Amino acid sequence: ENGRVTGVPLDNSNRLKIFLDKGVNKGLLDEQASELLFNNADLKQYSELMMDIASAWHGTDTSGADGEVVREELATMFINLADYFDDQGFAYGSSLGTVHHFGYSLRPLFKAHFLMRGVLDERNRVERTQQMLSWFAGAGRIFEPADQIDSFNIDVMNTQLQGILASILLISDSNEQARWLSQLSQWLSASLITSPGTAGGFKEDGSMFHHSQHYPAYGKGGLKGLTPVVYLLSGTDYAISPQAHALLRNATLMTAVYANQNTTLMSVTGRHPTGEQSMETDPFLYMALSGTSDGQHPIDREMAATWLRLTDSPAPVLVDKFNALGIFANQPAVGNWSMNYAGLA
Repeated sequence: ENGRVTGVPLDNSNRLKIFLDKGVNKGLLDEQASELLFNNADLKQYSELMMDIASAWHGTDTSGADGEVVREELATMFINLADYFDDQGFAYGSSLGTVHHFGYSLRPLFKAHFLMRGVLDERNRVERTQQMLSWFAGAGRIFEPADQIDSFNIDVMNTQLQGILASILLISDSNEQARWLSQLSQWLSASLITSPGTAGGFKEDGSMFHHSQHYPAYGKGGLKGLTPVVYLLSGTDYAISPQAHALLRNATLMTAVYANQNTTLMSVTGRHPTGEQSMETDPFLYMALSGTSDGQHPIDREMAATWLRLTDSPAPVLVDKFNALGIFANQPAVGNWSMNYAGLA
């Protein structure tokens, strides 16, 4: 209003939990200070709202005049909220005191800004947005020297990797964008094949390590965040290496073995012993569409057949595509496997 951005404070509930755990609500703050600290808009809800607006903008029928009006209103709403986000300190270079577990809250926001890149460009917000996404996704990590990579954090795969790619795709200079994409590919390939001992990442036997153990509850989120990026890079000059692809493929395929059919073994549920931990099926689809590890075939037939067997929500277009290639749902795994890192046999 009148050139000024106004709104209630925006903060991350995960970060505020630290203050609550430290007892700031137990007499350490007066009523005014407590109101200032805790009466705010939640970052995750904000991110989800931005994704809803972006989806509505893309889903609006523009064949009539009313559709154009609605789209313009949605675009203005998105830009106003983006300006509010920046005004609240969520900007390139800002630590906001501490950036604590922001990835879980920002996942929808990364996608929303990429989807609205055209609107952001029209309103001269692309450069600011690109820098902000790069900062909060931690994109600078991809320049870590290869000889210093000693693990792959599954939380990064799950919550930040797609944000890193989105930030790179918003770089306006094509040469600079190509440099970042090349570095992303190299870093991703090196990270995928580097996981000694109990370090985080993927093992040769298909184990997925987090918190120094095979941890499917986290691993499935890692696969869900990682495999779409691998798919988007596949078939380009920035595809991950064959060795990295093969290791990721095996880790994905093994989830169908130790979760046969869909529920994870209780012995590897860690601190989630609910009996309801299930595997993710989307990674099978993305690996199928990423082609074979050697790059010789655009569709990985085994991964496609496994996805057809496991998915609860098959997309008709993809089912028809696979069936036309002679690919149909396969049979559940039968036999014996050993996963020494996971302590499974």
